[in-house]
Order: sequence, then structure tokens, then C-alpha cells
Amino acid sequence: EALAAFLRLSAELSEALAADRLPDFQGQATGFAQRLAAVRHWAEDPASSAPDALRKPLPAFTAPPVGAPLATLAEARRWFLDQSRPMLDLARAARRQGWDTGVRAFECPMVDRAIPSAPKRAGWLQLGGPVRNPFFGAEMLDCGLELKETP
Repeated sequence: EALAAFLRLSAELSEALAADRLPDFQGQATGFAQRLAAVRHWAEDPASSAPDALRKPLPAFTAPPVGAPLATLAEARRWFLDQSRPMLDLARAARRQGWDTGVRAFECPMVDRAIPSAPKRAGWLQLGGPVRNPFFGAEMLDCGLELKETP
């Protein structure tokens, strides 16, 4: 299903950043726009079972730049941060519907130390544990905690 694939892609992007692997992130990010389009198409289909809570976060997503790829880990992390809140909202809405998306939610309490002008806290999705912080990567890989309300 389009929604689960989109959420898993977010977890895969998170893992690439946590491992400080920019080439892996860049490769995976190329599929973001296509998967986002598939989720939007599914959510807008009158025959779909997508409730409004799942449609609401969709306009907040932006695809990574096409002609000028995210060239540094810092740029990739900034873009990922901007996607993280709507991604968590989308995952929570799916969970409230009783849908198993295969992802777990985590939060870092000090993202503002990793990304200038970022909020203090931000979350991300992972396929499993333990904590692997995409905002800090190897610098502080285990900074964060799993959210109790797992999506």
C-alpha cells in the first residue's frame, strides 16, 4: 500500500542520516516525490478509505530539490527535519485507524543543537530499535527516546 511504503521510505531516509551515509540518503530521496504522489493520489481517491486525518498532513510535504540535490549531510538533515512533523502526523493518523504501518516513532529532545534554528524537539520514524538519531548521526547516535504512542 502507498501509505505504508511512504512511511517506510521515511524510516529508510532516517537510517541513512543516522549512519551519516549521504549517498544512500540521496539515492533513497529520489523516490520521495513519486511515493508522495502515490499517497496523495490514494488519499484523494473517493473510493479510498483515507480519513481526513490522513489527508491533513499531506500538503506540508515537499519533495527534495531535483536539479540541485541535497549536497551535504547538513542540507539533507534540514530537509528531513522539515518533513518529520507531517510524517509523524501521518503515521499517528494511520495508527489511530488501526493500520499497522511497520514503523516506530522516536524523538530527540535537543535537535536545535544539531540543526541551527530548529525547534528544540523533533521526531522521526524507524523500522525498529534501538534509537538511531538522524539529526546527529554518529555524533550522538543514541540521543532520543521512543515515543509511547507509537504510530
